[in-house]
Order: sequence, then C-alpha cells, then structure tokens
Amino acid sequence: MAAFTADMDGVPVAVVNRLAEHDPVVREQAELALAAAGFSSDTIREVLDGIRS
Repeated sequence: MAAFTADMDGVPVAVVNRLAEHDPVVREQAELALAAAGFSSDTIREVLDGIRS
C-alpha cells in the first residue's frame, strides 16, 4: 500500500508508505492516492519530499 487516506471532519489526511521516498512506483501510487483524496499538487510534493522515518 502506497498511502492510506481518509477524511476527518472534512479535512483530508494521509499516511504514506516510507518506500515512496525511494521507490518510483510506490511514489507514483502515493501521488495518485493523495490526488484522489483531494490534496493539492503543492501539498503532495511537500508530503512526499518530507517523508522521514
């Protein structure tokens, strides 16, 4: 699973798999999941660039 997304009181939230930091396939899947959940492209970029362990 690349990302788990949910809606909490009208606010999209997500948990992103750490593999998205280095694996391009997982990263693309996470991008699609975040976009489908309503995250903006700027937020998606910030989320994926900020992955940490």
